[in-house]
Amino acid sequence: MKKININRKNAIKEYKEFISEYILPLLGIHSNNVLDDDSSPSGAIVYQRGNYLHFSTQETPICKLIYPRSLPKENISLARSIFYSFTAVSQYSIKNGDSLYKYFSKTHFDLNKQLAVQKGIANWIVGSNNEKVEQLFNLLEKWSVQTYEGKKVTLGFVINPSEESAFGDEFGEWLDFVEEDFVAVLTDCIDSVIELDSNCNLLRYLSTTTLLNKNPISSFVPIRFSQVIENYVTGKKVGLFLLSNGDIIVAKNRQIVLVKRNLKWLNFSYDAFSNVIEDCYKKGLNFKISDALKEGIYASVLDVSFAHTGGIIAVTNDIKPLTEEKDGEEPILSISDDLKNGKGCKQIYDYYRNKNKQYEDNKKSYLKIKEKDLKKRILKRKVIASLVKGQSFLGLDRKLRCELISLDGACILNRTGEIISFGAIIKNDSGSSGGGRGAATRKLSRYGLAIKISTDGYIELYIDGELKYYIK
Repeated sequence: MKKININRKNAIKEYKEFISEYILPLLGIHSNNVLDDDSSPSGAIVYQRGNYLHFSTQETPICKLIYPRSLPKENISLARSIFYSFTAVSQYSIKNGDSLYKYFSKTHFDLNKQLAVQKGIANWIVGSNNEKVEQLFNLLEKWSVQTYEGKKVTLGFVINPSEESAFGDEFGEWLDFVEEDFVAVLTDCIDSVIELDSNCNLLRYLSTTTLLNKNPISSFVPIRFSQVIENYVTGKKVGLFLLSNGDIIVAKNRQIVLVKRNLKWLNFSYDAFSNVIEDCYKKGLNFKISDALKEGIYASVLDVSFAHTGGIIAVTNDIKPLTEEKDGEEPILSISDDLKNGKGCKQIYDYYRNKNKQYEDNKKSYLKIKEKDLKKRILKRKVIASLVKGQSFLGLDRKLRCELISLDGACILNRTGEIISFGAIIKNDSGSSGGGRGAATRKLSRYGLAIKISTDGYIELYIDGELKYYIK
C-alpha cells in the first residue's frame, strides 16, 4: 500500500466512518468489514471491480469491501452521489490532511453528514446538482411536523426530468406554493399526486380516477400507493411522498427504494431480503420457499410497515409441529389457532375442556383455560376461518392479508404458503427480552423464518433464532 501522509489519516478514517454509517446501509449492505484499498485511483468515486466495491477520490483510494454480488447501476450512482456530497462537508482535506472546517460539536457534524446524504439523494434523483429537489425535501420535512385543520398533511409528488414546466414566472414557483396552507388539501399519495419537472415546477395533476386500465399490484409497492406508483412513477420519473406519520418516500422504477423515517434514510430492497433467505438455504438450513411466496410475503411486509399497525409473519419448515406437546410442556401454538388441524370449533372446545379437567385432576394448571377465554379463542378462529375460506396466503386478497397480519398475534404459514394461523398467540420462553412481539418472532424463527414488523414500521427478519436482515 502507498505510504499515506500522517495528516491524511484522520481524513481517510472520517470517510470510512461515513461510508459504513450512511452509504452502505442505503445499499442494503450490512457489513463493518471495510478494508484499506491499495489499488490505484480510477477516477470513479464509487465503482465495483471483481468481488470488491471501491470508494475513491480523484487523488486517493479510500477503502474497499468484499461484495461478490453485482450492484445495480442505480445503486452505484446513488452511492457515488452521496459520497461526492460528503466531500463538501468533510472536516479534512483528503489531498493533504489540512483542516477544512471546525464544527462546534459532534452533533453539528452529524447534522451536516445527514444533510450531505440528503443532498446526494436529491442530486441522484435528477442526475445533476439540483437545489430545488433538496428544497422540496426540506418543505416535506416542514409539513411532516405540522397539521392542517387539526389533521396531519399528506403530499405526493412525481418528478419527471424529461419535461420542462412553464409554471414558474414572476409571481413565484411551485415550491413557493408548497409553503402555503393551500397545498395541504392537494394530493393524498394514494389516489392523487402532483407531477413536477426537475426544477420542481408544476407539470400536471394526476389522479387514479382518470385511469382506464387496472394493472396487477406489484409485490414491491405497498398496496396503498400501488395505483400512483405503478402508473406514474415510470421511466426516468421519481416519486416523492410525504405520509401523515412523517415518512418521506422515494420511489423509482415502479417501486419504493428509499424511506426517510425518524430522520434516517432506510433502504427497502427486495433483492437484499430475498438474498438473505437464499444464502441461509445454501449454507445448509433445511428450508426453502418459492420465489412467488417470497414476493408475496415481502409485499405484505411492505403493506403492514406502511400501515404502521405492526405484525409478525412466520414460515415454518414443517419439521417441528408447533402444536405438539413436549415433555408435558404446553405447545407454543394452541390448536385453536391452527387452521390446518382439521378440527371444528366444537371439537376444539371439547378438547380444551377435557384438557382442563385432566390438569385439574393432576393439580397442574399451566394449560387450564377459563371458559370465557376459551369461547373467545373459538370465536376468533371461526371469524378468521370464515374470512380465509381455506385459501392459501397468495390466494387471499392482499388488503385482507394486511389486516389479518395486523391482528394481535402472528401470521404463520408453511413452506408451500398454506395458512396455519392468523393472530396466533405464541407461548414465549420465560425471561424473554425485547417485548412480546420480538420474543414471539425469535421463538417462531427456530422453526424456519419469522419477520417482525413494528408499529414504527421497522422490519427484522430472523432465521433459526438469529437476526439476519433488518430495515431499522
